[in-house]
Amino acid sequence: MGVYDAECGKCGKQEEYVRPFSQCLDTPECCGTKMNKVILTAPQVGAMCWTDHKGFYAGGRYIANAGDMKRYMNEKGLVTESEGAQEVARVRARREKEDREDLVRTVQEVADAAGL
Repeated sequence: MGVYDAECGKCGKQEEYVRPFSQCLDTPECCGTKMNKVILTAPQVGAMCWTDHKGFYAGGRYIANAGDMKRYMNEKGLVTESEGAQEVARVRARREKEDREDLVRTVQEVADAAGL
């Protein structure tokens, strides 16, 4: 079994689907037609080195090397896993700071209302 990516050629909806390897091209339907099998996430490092096949298709475009993949991801607004993890850490830190500030503000308002 594997997890595969598909994209609707009409509306652009993207989704993952699970199939045995032998049925990986049996994509789900959307807008009344079969979706296109695509690669929405980059393969693991070294995955393309295990065969003679040098590239792959993503979103209808042939990706031949890391530079092509980086350009494709930039055009689609995608980020690498490490960039995504860094952004999650930044957002989490910002939200924690905002939550602390809100808590201090609320405690101060309650104390002011109680005349403390």
